[in-house]
Amino acid sequence: MRRAWARAGVWTFLALLLLYGFSTRVRGFSQGRPFSYDEGLYARLAIQLELNPDDYSTKRIYEQDVQQGRRFNPGATAYLTHPLFKHPPLFFDLLQVGLPDMRRGAEVPIQHFAALPALMGCLIMFVGFLIARRAYDTFTGLLAASFLFLDPNLWITSQKLWMETTLSAFMMAGLYGFLLATERPDHPRRG
Repeated sequence: MRRAWARAGVWTFLALLLLYGFSTRVRGFSQGRPFSYDEGLYARLAIQLELNPDDYSTKRIYEQDVQQGRRFNPGATAYLTHPLFKHPPLFFDLLQVGLPDMRRGAEVPIQHFAALPALMGCLIMFVGFLIARRAYDTFTGLLAASFLFLDPNLWITSQKLWMETTLSAFMMAGLYGFLLATERPDHPRRG
């Protein structure tokens, strides 16, 4: 009975940590701060891909910005005027989840996209808990999740529309999958 209460306490603490982490990050995203050009570009590219999934290019966005009088550094121009082969559009596909029907001309404020980075930041905390719990014990897992909750770098990137938090979440999930695979009884290093 005591063990069941301890287990319930662990999951309750972790759930509260993740819920509070998610809500504060979403609230931080929407504090009226100025958004970087990249954040606006990512939001506009997600909307552009929603309208036309084959239009994975920033060229049209760049041309619109130039027409509106925006000036760019030469290095930024090279990035914006060439095809995007640096990364697949998965990040932008994830940003599209929950978008209104863009064909009706809906306006989408950038705050609409706050959930993805906040959710990915919380996923990093949860997977950090799972990795530390599997490698050591439950207390260490809670400690790891708490430190990730307080990590300023993770906190900041979870409040910005950057793909780094999403990339880190997938890397952490891959690491956890690797750890699970090494514990299988049929793993080549066992036996």
